[in-house]
Amino acid sequence: MDLRSAPHICLLALSLSLVNTEVTAKEAFDRASIWGGVDIGRGNFKTSGDVDKDETALYLGFKVGYRFNPHYLVGLELSGWILESSNLWDPNKGEGISQVLIFTQLYPNIGSDYFVKLGGGYVSHWNNRLGEPAKKSGWGITLGGGYDFRLYKDWAITPFVTISHARTDNEVHNAWALGIGMTRQF
Repeated sequence: MDLRSAPHICLLALSLSLVNTEVTAKEAFDRASIWGGVDIGRGNFKTSGDVDKDETALYLGFKVGYRFNPHYLVGLELSGWILESSNLWDPNKGEGISQVLIFTQLYPNIGSDYFVKLGGGYVSHWNNRLGEPAKKSGWGITLGGGYDFRLYKDWAITPFVTISHARTDNEVHNAWALGIGMTRQF
């Protein structure tokens, strides 16, 4: 799968969210005013610029947010891609992309737990290799979708898909991720 098919996936997620469900408000995941969660996933990451890369990478994210109404959540996400793991015995190893994003999740139907996610913010490409800049900074956007499966009153497990685009100095980064998240309301 490449980034050209990602808009089709998001369109499918949006279409599924518009399907009228017979779930009552009591059965739907109750989005309390404050919530938080953890996301983990895997996907494809492409970088073009000084060095071109095309690889599979691990995605990890932490998020916290606020519910304005049943259709609209706003949050802050600290996330990123681990492109090469760091090594205590070799300080020249380690590379990744870090993101600090402000995002919103839109739930088109109150009785449905499908959502569309939109966000943007600061992006940093870091590495530990000698002779290269330790950090390149820029801006990025993300688009995705998912579904909240209620586990208990305050918990949900959330499969998701996202696509991301970012620019850091003279590099362009494009990625897609498929993952699962755990969300808790407070």
